[in-house]
Amino acid sequence: MFIVRAILQRFKQHWDVQIPANAVGQACQEVGYTFRKRVLDPLTTIQLLFLQVLHGNTACEDLSHLSGIDFSASAYCQARMRLPLEVLCQVVRGIIAKLVSATAEVSRWHGHRIWLVDGSGFSMPDAPPLQKHFPQPGAQKPGCGFPAASILALCDAATGLLVDVLVRPLRTHDLTGVVSLHPQLRQGDVLVGDRAFGSFAHLALLLAAGLHGVFRVHQKRKVSFRKRKDRRVHGKLKGKPTTRLGSRAESASPPAWPWTGRGSSLESGVSPDLLHK
Repeated sequence: MFIVRAILQRFKQHWDVQIPANAVGQACQEVGYTFRKRVLDPLTTIQLLFLQVLHGNTACEDLSHLSGIDFSASAYCQARMRLPLEVLCQVVRGIIAKLVSATAEVSRWHGHRIWLVDGSGFSMPDAPPLQKHFPQPGAQKPGCGFPAASILALCDAATGLLVDVLVRPLRTHDLTGVVSLHPQLRQGDVLVGDRAFGSFAHLALLLAAGLHGVFRVHQKRKVSFRKRKDRRVHGKLKGKPTTRLGSRAESASPPAWPWTGRGSSLESGVSPDLLHK
């Protein structure tokens, strides 16, 4: 926690040099956004937004004092509305790409980069466009509550860098859309998540892309990692009295009589009667 506070303090002191000017200019060119020179140009607007987030999403009125730039809260809001969202997204993608490249060799596990994926939810302001696009939870009465949505996030396990975030409707399973995060990974990377991501189809897609997955096993799936011991089994043959049988290792071929249970007890190492339970 002390390290996080120290980093935040450093960012707050040097907030105006953390976002490169050439990154913002290149993003504007790629999007085709033109602007005239003014106090709150795209670079300054994005830097002020960064400063606002560093101070816990402080009020717009405080930014002029924090930055030492003379502007009104209304001018800042207008500057944010002028800035295309795609410009901000391009800047964020460019910064993330540089950070991922700079930390690619940090804290590898057996030579593999480790990525964490997980889902969560959040609420938004009660605005008509948001209410239309993101309906509120079903337990809320009409006209009450706030629109809500779910997110799926991918972050670097070594640095905590948030690489990508997907915004989905509220009642969306975490596994939905996770494949769209795979392009952020490269061959040999390991994706770690909870049991929501441990489906056979997802594992097959990861393997096809040359990736690895480490997920918790679903609670309904029984898995034992203990080595199977060569033990004797007891079973009941169909139409025959209870007979003591040897293990598969002792018998070159299984008996000719069919079992009453499903499958072969000689392969499973358990009593056939237990297969009915």
